[in-house]
Amino acid sequence: CEVYFVNLTEQLGIGWGTNSKVQYLDPSYRFPLSIGASGEMGLAVREPRKLLIKLVGTEAVLSQRRLVEYFKAFLQTRIKTCLAQVIVEQKLSIFELDAQLEAISSAVKAKLLDDFSQYGLELVQMMVTTVVKPEGDPVYEKFKELYFRQYADVKEAQIEQQVEVINQETDAKKIVIEARAIADKRNIEGYT
Repeated sequence: CEVYFVNLTEQLGIGWGTNSKVQYLDPSYRFPLSIGASGEMGLAVREPRKLLIKLVGTEAVLSQRRLVEYFKAFLQTRIKTCLAQVIVEQKLSIFELDAQLEAISSAVKAKLLDDFSQYGLELVQMMVTTVVKPEGDPVYEKFKELYFRQYADVKEAQIEQQVEVINQETDAKKIVIEARAIADKRNIEGYT
C-alpha cells in the first residue's frame, strides 16, 4: 500500500518564461517580429486522483519544482502559441503590448485552462509580466523608427489642424467684433 499526501493549497508565484522568441506578424503593419515573454502563474490541485494517475506514477515525491519541470516543455509550446494567437486576435501592435499585459494574461489563461485540467490542476493565476522586444534587431529598429515617424507626422498634422481651427475661430470673432464696433459707431453718429 502506498499513501500519497497531496497539497491542495494554491501554489502562487511559479515563474515561467519562453525559451526562445515567439515569431509573429505585427497585425497593424504586417511586419515580421519576434518577442519573448515571462511571468508568473499559480496552480492548485483540484483532482488529486487525476494528478496521481497521469503524472505521479511511481515517483515518491512530486514537488512544485518537479511539477514545473514536467510542464516546462508543454508550457513552452502552449504559451508561445497562445501568446502569438492573442496578439493577432486582439490586433495588438508591438508598441501596445506593455499597456495590454492584463488583457493578454487573461486571454492566455483562458486558452490554457483545459490543458491543466486534464492533469487535475487548476490554473488559478496566469500573469504575463514582461514582453521582451527585439531591441537591437535591425528589422525591429527600422520598424520602430517608421512607427514613431508616422506617429509624429500624425500628431503634427493634428496639431496643425487644431491651430488652423483656432485661427479660423479667431478671425470669425474679429469680424464679429469689428461689425459690432462699426454698428455702435453708426448708431452714435445717428445712422440707421
